Parts: sequence; C-alpha cells; structure tokens
Amino acid sequence: MNSRHWIVAGWMVALALAIPGCSGGGNFSRITGQVLLDSKPLSEARVTFEGPSGGNVAVTNEEGKFELDGTSAQKSLKAGKYLVLVSKFVDKKTGQAPPPEEYGQLEASGLGKQVVPFKYTDRENTPLNVDIVEGKNELKPFELKSK
Repeated sequence: MNSRHWIVAGWMVALALAIPGCSGGGNFSRITGQVLLDSKPLSEARVTFEGPSGGNVAVTNEEGKFELDGTSAQKSLKAGKYLVLVSKFVDKKTGQAPPPEEYGQLEASGLGKQVVPFKYTDRENTPLNVDIVEGKNELKPFELKSK
C-alpha cells in the first residue's frame, strides 16, 4: 500500500469512529412541570436541575409551566436523580424579571431581589428532588410556600 492509501484508510477509520459520537450518545428525556408559589403559578422562574451527570435550567411561562423538550442534550436531562432549585430574581424598582442576558448583571449589581424563599434556591436546603427516567417525564407541580 502506498502512502495515499494509508491516508485514505486513516480518514475512513476516523470518520467511522466519529459518526457514532455525533448523536451525543443518547436518548433524551422530555420533562414538563409547573411551579406554584402559595398555590399561584410562578412565572419567569428559573428551575434548575442538578445531578451527578450534570444538569439543566428551564424557565416558567405565565402559567408557571416549564419544559425541557428532549430534542437535544441542551434541552433535556439524562435519566437519574436531581436536586431542584427554583429562583426568581426581579428588579427592585420595577418588580419585573430581567431578560435572561441581564439576569447575572442585575444580581451582581445588588439592584435585584430574590422572590422565592431561600430554602428553594439553595442546594443544601432544597426539599425538591426528582427522578428522571428515559422518555417522557410529567412532573408533579412544585408547590412552594412563602412562609
């Protein structure tokens, strides 16, 4: 075999090894749920899932509902156990949640306030946890209490 054949053979092996990795390795789970604060839907809240194999964040809509649609690893969770943290940061002046790109800046500037009780925002204290399975996951509502 001449060097050209070795180069072609090398590329074919590399391509054969790379193609299976393109799928991201997996089955993605679809997760839906709702967040209630004192029995009322909590809109614009960040629902953070933290687990041993990583995590993800979803944002609630006006009805307090959220979804990770499972179409990719960035929009899903692997099967496993997760701690759940819920937070909603608002501008102190307007009472409105900032756009996602301004969230960190408002928090760091001290011009915002957390409207969710501390125990739901802290990984050491949260009583919220879920078991995610492969496929569809319809979670029971997270019922938060302000007092």
